Amino acid sequence: MVVADERWHPGIVGIVAGRLVEKYKVPSVVLSLKNGKAVGSARSIPSVNIYEIMEKHSYLFEKFGGHSLAAGLTIKKENIPKFRELLSYTLRNMSGRETVSYIEIDMEVPLSYWTSEKVNQLKILEPFGEGNPYPKFIAKI
Repeated sequence: MVVADERWHPGIVGIVAGRLVEKYKVPSVVLSLKNGKAVGSARSIPSVNIYEIMEKHSYLFEKFGGHSLAAGLTIKKENIPKFRELLSYTLRNMSGRETVSYIEIDMEVPLSYWTSEKVNQLKILEPFGEGNPYPKFIAKI
């Protein structure tokens, strides 16, 4: 997912890219456009090294840096469609195992553990939100 807009402040693009990854489970690039250039942030999923993909197509960027899960970049506006196309092509041609969606689990807990009292005890962890995400449990049956 590569999105760009002139109305977006460069200071929020990293947060937005992270939220898109959380929601859609795909690598996301959010760009703030100004004067024919875009400054932005890329966020990825554990199975897709976004930095490696960007490095392979480094000729598209004025500058970029980061690591496998996050990167910052500056790109000319006219190069955005090509970047979008190359990223999409790369992801489509990865084996299915590499691009499988994922959910991060906090803990495995047997179903027999859960009582209404235990569920109510989770309220002491509130409020849930960005810095304190909802806990995710898994039970094998």
